Amino acid sequence: MTYKQFQADSAPPALQDGRWRALTGTLGDAKDAAAQAARDAAKAGLVGDCPDDALGHHARERSLERLPTETAAQHRARLVAAATALELVGTEAGLLAALTAIGYGTPTIHTAIGAAPPWWVGAWPPESEGNRPPSWVGAWPVLAGDVSSWPSRFWVNLENTVWGNETWNGGRAWGEAGFTWGSNATPAQVQLVKRVIKRWRPAHCVCIGVFVELTTGTRIFWPTWPHEV
Repeated sequence: MTYKQFQADSAPPALQDGRWRALTGTLGDAKDAAAQAARDAAKAGLVGDCPDDALGHHARERSLERLPTETAAQHRARLVAAATALELVGTEAGLLAALTAIGYGTPTIHTAIGAAPPWWVGAWPPESEGNRPPSWVGAWPVLAGDVSSWPSRFWVNLENTVWGNETWNGGRAWGEAGFTWGSNATPAQVQLVKRVIKRWRPAHCVCIGVFVELTTGTRIFWPTWPHEV
């Protein structure tokens, strides 16, 4: 029974006339609305029962990206299982699984103390790039092949990606929104890859950037250090 019906039925006989029942029923409507709001608020806090528009809040709370091709039902299931998935945060296995899940390519991780990508030519790891960071202690740049000066470095290698080339003469204008130079990956796609790396990487390691194999077989590089990851 709703509050609207209960409020009208329980009124004294003098208020059982149609007009008075309408008035008492309106008071019951307000109670019904408050009760429904309380139920909705309780459900909103439950990942398995919340409405779809609440999933984004749960995802932000858990720092789990919604995958580009993920349906609401799939996203909900992954959020329900977040405790299991997040056991791998800060591990190489977790980072590889997260990068694989977004579906942009096949990832591998190459550390300064490990092996180079099979296509790499020259000393590994590469020489550090850019200006010396203010907080850096030691010689700069860290030369190619120098592991001991900076062993915490790693690079992500994305093979078989979904992106093709984008060139200077491809009809794009400098400052035009919605694309990136070097490939037809969108800014949102690039930022998603970088956010996933930042979220899942080991805290003691530094991701220098992402080698991206395009559909043409050529490779471009997305730097992530020192400003982003």
